[in-house]
Amino acid sequence: MPAGAPPLMPATHQDRFETLGASGCYGCHGASERSNPMLNGSKAMPEDHYVDGSSQTLELDPTHDQCNTCHVQG
Repeated sequence: MPAGAPPLMPATHQDRFETLGASGCYGCHGASERSNPMLNGSKAMPEDHYVDGSSQTLELDPTHDQCNTCHVQG
């Protein structure tokens, strides 16, 4: 994978985006008031994926709501 390329979605995530959309990704990899990421052991979304570039907003930036555009199935 080229340096700086978005990580691939693992094979275990097959069809998750198509089924759950960005909210499904956010449910594990996004920030909540209690933790970032929400699912222990998940890779947290980068700050630039959030509104105003901060996970403290707890809101996904609309320009990053098509996760599978950059994070293709591995």
